[in-house]
Order: sequence, then C-alpha cells, then structure tokens
Amino acid sequence: MMGNKVGNKRAQWLPWGVLLVLLVVVSSTSYGMSGVNTVGMNVHIPTSHVVDMATALGVQWVRMDNPWHQYADACSPDMSFPSALDTAVQYAVQQGLQVYLILGFTPPCASTGGRDEIGFNDPPVPELYADYVRRSVARYRQLGVRHFGMWNEPNLSFFFEGTAEQYVDHVVLPGFAGVAQGCAQAGYNDCLVLGPDLSHQDDYDKFLKTVLNRMQAASAMFHIFTHHIYLPVATPLWERDSYVNALDDRRLAETRPSLIDVLQDVGLAPNRIPVFEIWITETGMRVEPPTEPQSMAEQAARYMEVLNVQVARPWYTNTIFYEIIDAPDAEHAGYGIASVHEDGTVVYKDAYFALQHRLANDPRFASDGPPEGFLPNASTTCARLGRSGFIRTPDQDKFEFDGLQGELVTATLNGHANGSHEGSHATLMLEGHGLYYVSQGPLFNDITTTLPETGRYQIYVAEQLGIAQGSPFRGDYCLTLESSYNAHTSLEED
Repeated sequence: MMGNKVGNKRAQWLPWGVLLVLLVVVSSTSYGMSGVNTVGMNVHIPTSHVVDMATALGVQWVRMDNPWHQYADACSPDMSFPSALDTAVQYAVQQGLQVYLILGFTPPCASTGGRDEIGFNDPPVPELYADYVRRSVARYRQLGVRHFGMWNEPNLSFFFEGTAEQYVDHVVLPGFAGVAQGCAQAGYNDCLVLGPDLSHQDDYDKFLKTVLNRMQAASAMFHIFTHHIYLPVATPLWERDSYVNALDDRRLAETRPSLIDVLQDVGLAPNRIPVFEIWITETGMRVEPPTEPQSMAEQAARYMEVLNVQVARPWYTNTIFYEIIDAPDAEHAGYGIASVHEDGTVVYKDAYFALQHRLANDPRFASDGPPEGFLPNASTTCARLGRSGFIRTPDQDKFEFDGLQGELVTATLNGHANGSHEGSHATLMLEGHGLYYVSQGPLFNDITTTLPETGRYQIYVAEQLGIAQGSPFRGDYCLTLESSYNAHTSLEED
C-alpha cells in the first residue's frame, strides 16, 4: 500500500500502481447512463459571488481548477491547499452544486524535464503526481467532491508537452492510484475518474486512440468520458466540421474522425453507442468585443443549439459551458456569459438569460428527468425511402415548414421503430434563406440551427447509393421536427 512519504515510492511504482488501477476498475461504480441531462459552467476558482451566479443560473455542475503548479509547497509532505479553493468548494456544495475538480499541472519540483519555457506542461514524476492526487482527493472528497479529472487538454502542447503514452504513464495511471487511495483515506469508495478532456482539433483522434488502447491494456478506463468541442453546431458541408460532425457524424471520409468513430474503433462504442456517459466539459463561443450585441445574440443561440444536440443523445448527459464570467485580461475575454465592467458592475449577456430560462422551463434538464409522457414541441411524419426496379436512381423525399427568425429547430431522421428497413446511411438536408446543412452519416441523423429569417424552409431525406463508408438505408423512416415556437406545426411533405 502506498505510504505517506514521497521518497519510498519510485521503486514501488509499477507493481502497486497497476494493482490499484485494477482494484478501481473492478470495485468502483460501473459504466452506464444516468438517464438525466445536466448542465454546468466552468468557474476556475470562483468567489462566492460567482458561485451565486451559477446557482441563480440553474446549472447543476461547476468545473473548478486545482492548480498544483501554483502551490508553494507542491512536493512537500506538508502540502497546503489553496484556501480560496477550499472556500469555493465548500460554498458551492452548500448551495447544492456538484463540483468536477481538475487535477493538474506540473510544478517545477515534479517536472521530468521539458522542451519549452512554459514549465507547468512538463510530464510530472508519476509518484509525485499520484501523491498530489491522493492528497487532493482525500481532502476534497470530505468536502463533497466525487468527480476528479486527470489534467486538461493534454493533446495540446501548451498544457502537456509529453506524448500520449506519457500522459497515460505519468498522469492517468498514477491518477487512478491516487484517486483510489485518497478516496479510501477520506472514508469513501465512490470517487470517479473522468477524462481525458481533450481538445477536438488537429490529430486529436490519434492521441485519443493511443490513450484509450494503452489504458485498456492496463485494465483501466475513465468512469465518465470528457471532451472539449468549440465548433458551430451546424456548418455547410464544404466549409468546416460542425459540433455534430465532431461528436458523432463525420463530415466526409477524408475529414477528421468523430469522437464516436474513435470510440467505436477501440471497442468502446459498440453499434456506435458508447459504454460510458460522455460529457462535453468545455464548449462555448467568444463574444468580441465582450458585450457586442450581435455576438451576444449569437452566443445565446449557440448555447441553445448545443443543448438540443445533447438531449437528442442518451449517452451525452452533461454540457459544461466555458465560461460563466469573462477573463479579466483582454486576450482571453469574451467567452463568459457575464462580464465585469471597470466600475465593478456585472453585465449579464443574452446567453445567461437564455440558459436560465431554458433550465427553468425544459423538464429534460430537471434533476429527476422529464415527467412520464413528456413530449417536446415537435411533430413527426413517417415515409418510405428507396425505389424498386432494375435501374435505380436515388430516392428523395421533400418536406417543408414555416419558421420565424431566431427560432431554434432540430430535424431528426431515424429508422421507423415499428417499420421494416435495412442499411444504415441516409442523407438529411435542411435548406432555405441561405442555409444549406447536410447530415449523411449512419442513422440517426440530426440538424440543429437557429433560423436566420422568417419564411419557408425545406428538409430533404435522400437515399445514398454506392457509398464507401456504410450501407445505404432503405425502408421505413420517421422525420421529426422540434422547434422553440410553432415551426413544427407546419411540417408537411411536399
């Protein structure tokens, strides 16, 4: 068993580290879906006023930082924790919020060496990181925290300049051991390890595959999978990946794999359903300048669109937006849904009020889930896709609806639950008034957007023939249109 002194650990690391990982995987909470949609905000180390803002907002979660690299005695047996973090955690828990605590980054005394001048991004000494995690978990589990994250965006060199293998060996596996012992030291056995909190950019998929394969080889896996996506929810097919493309609907065979593609490839999403809950723990939109009216309206729309994407997927159960209040420096300001003026007054942006209203009025985000029989503002129409005959051309059905400027809509295509069908891939298109969005992955498909103008819009459901990445869907399907006003009531086949 791991002792309290750092000096004895280096020679013991591999055997007891692997043993503790196995114990965590076997004995702790099993994978599964909570069935409840929740929402949170990134708050760093918040003041009581910021915690009050989150409470009034109606979110259930706050994501906080535990900055190891800022500790004055980071590698000492007498490590002291920031009083501001203690106060923030205690107050948030008292207010009924749940805390997701990030454990990182590397202090100089724990560095294995680095290639740049940043310092806190160096791979840490595994034994020292494990001890920091153990102490943190032992302390903050007693204050009510159960969810602990292993680093932040380790696929970006600014935060972690090591390899994916080093991330697993120097952070994840020591972190599992530290969480297991710290939780037991606090008198609990219910602590959860979350991660890897990668940034969805560049070759994130290669980094992620290496991490997950290496973890599975060590019989370890995150209890809840966390990821970061900063992308528009819907984009033209030729332009760039969208939020949905990043999540589970790969835009093109030549473009970056979606998160679900990667999880499926490593055996963690059979039939494209992940074996654990997925949380998007950073997403948002920057308002530039921080209180520019048009940008604030677009930020509010982005928040609402993301929540529609979440509720459409039973395995996507929590969105933690970045962030509740603007950073004080101009270089990073704008992501907040509130901003502080020079005189100290707080300006609440459109997204704050939109999110507050949504959480108060959409029962899908209630603490115990929606009531039995709940139906959103939606209409569904069903039809059949696919022509018969010796010479076949792709079948296509056209639907139309009337929408209002600023109305939030989600079109969803799926196989008819009680019908007959075969294959997996079909194309869903939404167009009109300058919009042209396409979803063409395996069903289900969905497109979420905020309508730019009042008027008539078109939805197409089209058969795919001769595609390389999957079998074309043919048979009975259902198209559902959800809307924030009355667009769904006008849905009709043309």
